[in-house]
Amino acid sequence: MTRRRGKEEGGAQLPADFAAANSSRSGSGYLSKPEELLSSQEKSPGTKDVIVNVDYSKKAEAESSKQFSSDTSPMMRKGSKGQGVALNSVDQRLLDASLQFQRKQGKNTIDVWWLFDDGGLTLLIPYLLTTKKKWSNCKIRVFIGGKINRIDHDRRAMATLLSKFRIDFSDIMVLGDINTKPKKEAVAAFEEMIEPFRLHEDEKEQDVADKMKEEEPWRITDNELELYKTKTHRQIRLNELLKEHSSTANVIVM
Repeated sequence: MTRRRGKEEGGAQLPADFAAANSSRSGSGYLSKPEELLSSQEKSPGTKDVIVNVDYSKKAEAESSKQFSSDTSPMMRKGSKGQGVALNSVDQRLLDASLQFQRKQGKNTIDVWWLFDDGGLTLLIPYLLTTKKKWSNCKIRVFIGGKINRIDHDRRAMATLLSKFRIDFSDIMVLGDINTKPKKEAVAAFEEMIEPFRLHEDEKEQDVADKMKEEEPWRITDNELELYKTKTHRQIRLNELLKEHSSTANVIVM
C-alpha cells in the first residue's frame, strides 16, 4: 500500500492521476516509475489537479481508534447522572469473593483437607498461595483421614511426604472419626434443605410420577436418595468436621 504524505506534512502534492494509477495495481505495492507519470503540460485540456491531504497526526489516529472502540466495546450500565449503578447483594458477594485473594490475609491458616491421593495438587495450590506477599504470613494445616489406632503412624508418614515436597506446615491432624455416622440434627438439616427439590414418586400415582420425571428431570427421586445414602452421609459428616476444625481458616482446599 502506497503511503502519501499530504501538504500539511510538507510532502509533495499528488495529482489524482497518480492516485488512480497506483490504485489500479490491486494493492500489490507497485510504485509507478517517473516516466509513467504525466506532467502538467501533457494532460488533456480541462483537467484539474486534485490535492489529496492525508492527516497522519496522532490526534486523528486517536479519534479513529475511539470511534472504532465505541462501536465494538460492550455497553456499561450507568445511572441517570452518568454514575455507576450500585450492585445488588448477589453481585456484591461475587465481587467480594473475586477480590479475596488480592487482599492482605494477615496471620491465619490455610486448611488443606487431603482426603485422597491426587498426586499432590491439593497441597501445591496452598503452597503457591504462601509464596505471594499477601499470603506469606498464613500457615498451612493439613487434615487427613485415618484410623484411631494408627494416628501417630499416619501423621509421621504425612510429615515425611510434606518434607519431600518441601512444603512448610504448621500442623498435621489425623481424623480417626471421619467415617462415623453424622449427627441426626445434621441429617435432618440436609433433608430439609433438599425437600423442595424432591420428587416423592412413591407418594404419587405412577403416571403422575412419570410425567413429573419427564417435565422436571432435575428433581431428586426416592431411589436416587437411597442409592447415594452412604456417600451423602459421608459428605454430611465431612461438613460437620469442617465447621468444627476450619471455621476460622482463610481458605479451605479440598
